[in-house]
Amino acid sequence: GDGHAVLQAKQAANNEPCLVLFGDDIVDSRVPCSQQLIRVFEKYQKPVIALCRLPKEKLSSYGVVKVEKISPRLYKIKGIEEKPSIDKAPSNLAIVGKYIIDSDVFNFLKNTPSQFGEIRLSDTFNAMIKKGLTVYGYKFEGKWLECGNKLAYLKSNLYFSLKHPQFGKELRKFLSGPRW
Repeated sequence: GDGHAVLQAKQAANNEPCLVLFGDDIVDSRVPCSQQLIRVFEKYQKPVIALCRLPKEKLSSYGVVKVEKISPRLYKIKGIEEKPSIDKAPSNLAIVGKYIIDSDVFNFLKNTPSQFGEIRLSDTFNAMIKKGLTVYGYKFEGKWLECGNKLAYLKSNLYFSLKHPQFGKELRKFLSGPRW
């Protein structure tokens, strides 16, 4: 699971806060999503999870957070439900694969029991929250593009290709031209 993968980086992190970035989650934004998370971490010195508001019919594919709103984009996370049914989702805020973690997360990861053969970050964060530690969620500014399956990967590539200053115009022309 994702927790096991992160735990493998414990020694390299050397008890310092670090970013965890899933390669299949890309954010297109004026201020990089990582920088937005860093700003929150610098202010609060607690783990931060990137969040995105989704339509309820999509929530069953993601980790969804139960939250207490702190400010317009900042939330204190009260719990995480992994892939909840629509009627069980605690909010419409889904976890995006971008985090800032600290030594507390690594320490809890070591003791997180495996669920179905996986150590999951969501279980670790839930354990931390139950012990009274604070974990924040930040609804970043920007567009979340997933690349975790072939169609999402193609859509993300097309999105960026159409935005490209050199290739976008020609690609639009090609796509609107005669059908084969």
